[in-house]
Amino acid sequence: FVHVDKKYKWPTDRTPEQTMAPVLKGRTNVKWAQVADVAWGRWSMNEPTLWGMAQMLGTDADVFINLSGDAWPVLTPAALRATLHELKGLNFVTSGPSCDTGLRPTGRNEFGDGWHKKQAYPHPMLNSEPTLEAFYGSQWMVVTREFCEHVIRELERPNSIAFKLREWFVNGTVVVEGVGRVKPHIPDETFFPTVLMRSGLRVPKPVEVVADVTGSGKKVP
Repeated sequence: FVHVDKKYKWPTDRTPEQTMAPVLKGRTNVKWAQVADVAWGRWSMNEPTLWGMAQMLGTDADVFINLSGDAWPVLTPAALRATLHELKGLNFVTSGPSCDTGLRPTGRNEFGDGWHKKQAYPHPMLNSEPTLEAFYGSQWMVVTREFCEHVIRELERPNSIAFKLREWFVNGTVVVEGVGRVKPHIPDETFFPTVLMRSGLRVPKPVEVVADVTGSGKKVP
């Protein structure tokens, strides 16, 4: 599933469909759309991912992976399948194994007071949810079908954490020391990790590894 930013300026000598034709040629499993005009730091950064999740649920796939336009898998398809088989049931929404919490999202209160992003979100994250802690991760993820179903379903339920967070990111404000009252930003790095950690679905333990499945002689987190 390929998302093309709505602000993309198509060539004037042909239609978008004609422009995309070479990409789709011989690839019957590829679908593209223009869903969002993506603005850095705003909720629109999540809209292509949510569109992709919804599309994925219309297939028989059991894992959702999102990549940017300049990223490619670092494993061959065969090695990737083997790795995902070993990791089946785990959800990865984080920045890398170098984090203190490993490959699971990092809670706001797990960072030291001097960390610059800690002040960007209050605790609790929402006044209506006194125990809701912000979790940080990445906009890039490898997650299960169950998590995709959970996110899409919860966004349709007005009293859910996911629904309330979306409303807060779109319409809310937060006071940042030295800056003042601003709109909450970078939702792509906190929305999915926070919803995941409240979902009860499986995430990696900080030290969790599996046996080498790539032939490289290295363990895979």
